[in-house]
Amino acid sequence: MIEKDNIVLNGKGYTIQGDSKDTAGSAIIIQPLNYTDDIGRRNITITNLVLRNFVGGVDASYLFDSVITANTIRGTNAVGLGIHSSSNQVSNNMLVASDQNLGCGISVSGSSNNISQNSVTGFYKGVEILQATTTLLHTTLWQTLYQLNYGITRPIQKYETTP
Repeated sequence: MIEKDNIVLNGKGYTIQGDSKDTAGSAIIIQPLNYTDDIGRRNITITNLVLRNFVGGVDASYLFDSVITANTIRGTNAVGLGIHSSSNQVSNNMLVASDQNLGCGISVSGSSNNISQNSVTGFYKGVEILQATTTLLHTTLWQTLYQLNYGITRPIQKYETTP
């Protein structure tokens, strides 16, 4: 769990291995210490990690001005990357579901998030955008039952995918 600002977590290609049968949750959780007193985490970078066999990959609530890039998340059966906050960059990540058509590759809510050049394979929902103003560029969605699932209140700014 990341509970401080201005943190760089560079995995240098190493793997954090979980047990997908364990219901403990996500490999990395980013959240404030106290939801009533803290406005959230800022300036966090998560890069070059391999997360394998967790229920979820990265769960980021109240995360601002941060970067999640160049990670591999395999074997999740819930949400690979959950970004529920604003002004973040999510790019060059590879997400692969544990079982075909379970969970969601990338779930986003908040404003001004930039989701680009990610590869999402085998999830029930490839990318889920909930009540968000988000830019989605050049993200590859393979073998997902629903490519995109939109929230009901705000549209994405731009949508392009590669085949």
